[in-house]
Amino acid sequence: MRILRINILIVKMIVVIALLITLLLTGCRLSVPEEHTPVPVKDISPLQQEQEAADDIVSTPGGGTYRANVHQEGIANPWPPIESTDIVLGSSADTLNISYRDYIDTKAGEIRNNIIRVTKEGGLFDSVLELYSTSVPDGLELVDAGRGVGLPHTLGVVLAIIISADVAPGEYPLEIGLIVNGKDYGTITCTVNVFGKEVQPQDSSRLEHARSYRIVSEGNIANQDPNRSVGLWFITSEGASGFEEYTQTAIQAVLDLYRLYGRDSTSVLLIPSDKLAYSGLSYANASFAADGRGAAGMTGSAPAKEGYWFVRAADRELNEQELAIAELWIAIQWDFPQQNPISSSLFDTEAIRQHIADTLDIPYDEVQMPNLEIREYTLDQSFIDWTLSLSK
Repeated sequence: MRILRINILIVKMIVVIALLITLLLTGCRLSVPEEHTPVPVKDISPLQQEQEAADDIVSTPGGGTYRANVHQEGIANPWPPIESTDIVLGSSADTLNISYRDYIDTKAGEIRNNIIRVTKEGGLFDSVLELYSTSVPDGLELVDAGRGVGLPHTLGVVLAIIISADVAPGEYPLEIGLIVNGKDYGTITCTVNVFGKEVQPQDSSRLEHARSYRIVSEGNIANQDPNRSVGLWFITSEGASGFEEYTQTAIQAVLDLYRLYGRDSTSVLLIPSDKLAYSGLSYANASFAADGRGAAGMTGSAPAKEGYWFVRAADRELNEQELAIAELWIAIQWDFPQQNPISSSLFDTEAIRQHIADTLDIPYDEVQMPNLEIREYTLDQSFIDWTLSLSK
């Protein structure tokens, strides 16, 4: 009997060891509960910027809303409307409709507001909404900054996102959880895109017309050669105007980014505003190929100026109306897909123009996507030789 008990114990030990080995070999791991951090309720009014912003919260008869979405007769609104996205959380038997901003552009050192509205079929009566977060990136802070942004029998909250002044440029995804009456309905995703700090010109002796600029974001650029490193950045400059300043500011940014990252090809687009990346509008574009193969990575022989540098710029800036039209056009175009199956356009241009005319209160005939004519900027050989010395 004793021997039998010992054998049973040995068998159990073997089974346990076998299970442990199986877990290790298959990479199975015990699930670890995701950490939920309640978003604190806090009065942040002492921290708010003095200068008015598009996403300031203002009171209206229908509840609080963004300043950009308030229109009063006789008072011009300088901002395009702030759009929200709609999603559904919960199970098929118990769902919530959520409206909120899923993508927010901002400078470092600022506070952005995100109105989260919650509705439910049949209404929400005597309900309580709580927010939580998971894995908030360093340099960002989330605050429940107040209610009063929902209609009767709905829920609403202002989620304030406080961005530190020293946060590096880039995209920061946030997962925000919603709990209603003690039930967790899951999370929504909001991505915060932080622009870079203003950069002062470094090569003033050679680029006397360069102005300070701000890096908006790093873009995507086609690269067919896996052994070649390329980079594209979007920048803005409030101080630059005119052909010479546009070109030299873009060239300065290329040099700064080349020094920082050392890519084989470095390209910069100086865009009219941070909302116009990938819009096809730019005040200047400049590229420097340290390997002499141009921005496209061409092979064979090529003139030195084209192989190493390619710079073009516009002579003028967009006026206020053109800028407003362009920003709104890019913001809404995906809401107006082309309905004509034989059209080559992705979007319903006429519907977009009508929406912009109504929103900006301007004649339909004045609504056209702006156009900027750009021309090539000639670099002298001494400048090319100097930049090549930097790459050696």
